[in-house]
Amino acid sequence: MSHAKKIAHNSIIQIIGKAINVLLGVLAVSYLTRYLEPDGFGAYTTVLTFLQFVFIFLDFGLYIVLLQELSKENLDKNKVFNNIVTLRIVSGFSFFILAPGIALFFPYTSVVKWGIFATTLTFYLNGLVQVYSAVLQKEMKMHKFVLSETISKIIFLVLIIIFVKIKAGILTILFANNIHSIVFFAMMYYYVSKYFKYRWEFDFLYIKEVLRMCWPIAVTTILNLIYFKADTLILSIYRSQGEVGIYGAPYKILEVIVTLPHMILGLVLPTFVLYYSLNKREELNNFIQKVFDAFVIFSFLLIFVFTIEANGIIKFIAGSGYDKSIPLLQILIWPAIIIYFSNLFNYVIIAIGKQKQTIKYFLICAMIGLLGYLIFIPIYGYYGAALMTFFVELLIAIFSYYIIRKHIDFKINFKVFFKVFFISIMSYLILYIIEIPFLFHAILACFIYIFLIIIFKIIPVDFIKELLTLKKDA
Repeated sequence: MSHAKKIAHNSIIQIIGKAINVLLGVLAVSYLTRYLEPDGFGAYTTVLTFLQFVFIFLDFGLYIVLLQELSKENLDKNKVFNNIVTLRIVSGFSFFILAPGIALFFPYTSVVKWGIFATTLTFYLNGLVQVYSAVLQKEMKMHKFVLSETISKIIFLVLIIIFVKIKAGILTILFANNIHSIVFFAMMYYYVSKYFKYRWEFDFLYIKEVLRMCWPIAVTTILNLIYFKADTLILSIYRSQGEVGIYGAPYKILEVIVTLPHMILGLVLPTFVLYYSLNKREELNNFIQKVFDAFVIFSFLLIFVFTIEANGIIKFIAGSGYDKSIPLLQILIWPAIIIYFSNLFNYVIIAIGKQKQTIKYFLICAMIGLLGYLIFIPIYGYYGAALMTFFVELLIAIFSYYIIRKHIDFKINFKVFFKVFFISIMSYLILYIIEIPFLFHAILACFIYIFLIIIFKIIPVDFIKELLTLKKDA
């Protein structure tokens, strides 16, 4: 199987797996939003957002560095793996101590503070899972990651259903996240042990080199988090938990969507690195364009469906108590999709080794975002948070594109973009006049969009047939 076909095949597996996991995640959110109602779901969202915010400061971008290091030749791969996992274990341990302590200084209820204390294990194990997933990315065995995630999510969903049936409290429900993470990590450890058997190793000189490679990624990741997640954190400080719940419902739905580009880009990052290191600029630019076009096709489908079906999606998933979340979903789908393209540009920046040059731009975006949240959230609540998130995500995408345009002279070809935009409008107009039940309407929306994509030959039919007939022994 050719390298391009392997990427396509692995991407399809990930998309199918992610679709299943999205369904499982949506079902879990549906149970949680209905059972906890806006106030309880707001507290649940606050706990997870706070921990995610604290944990990212201890992340160091080790996943990307490990993926890069494993893609290089003439390196002791076992040494690389052992040292980077050890660094993750050490940095994660400090998370256990810092997170609950910092939470004491926030104006949260005792339930939220205890929830933060009880759920630290989830994020510690998730950090290890993320690092371990780099090995499967490199080996193009992401179906094992998908399987691990799916099984752990099924267990999480079953636990949520049981806890809801017995009318458990929010702390018990939060503990389901720990069980999910334990299962996820155990399966990942088993799969990765076939390639690397971890043992404690702390080579000070190599760790120092890893930190040198990490810090630009770590800084940009932290700054990215400030303008991506600070909205919910600041909302939880200035507004009620009920408002956090209204904002958190569409946010939680969209969170599962924004994880997909990282999975795909993890597969293509080694190819970016290879083309750049061999000075094959034309091949690199063509490959970036293909990934961009693929993101355009998928993202416009999401924008189209989430815009026209927002009412049905919210009522179907969260229930009637979240009517105010409907316009928020229609707003938040835009920054969620912009993240696809900013991530693409940022992965290219990592591949060409220009991470340091992004720091000043990310800092500008973080400062604008933080200032905007502090000004507009106290006044406009969740609408101020949503619109400010959209503006800042757009700004960072523009900055990221500027950097790669400057260094590799990559210029986006918008031919597919405009075609897909036109198809999206056509699909919207067709669906707007059709009145049928929500689920049938949503399925028909996807069918019409995909049908028009194929009819207008946005995706070559021969390419689709080729992907469908791929065999493992090709």
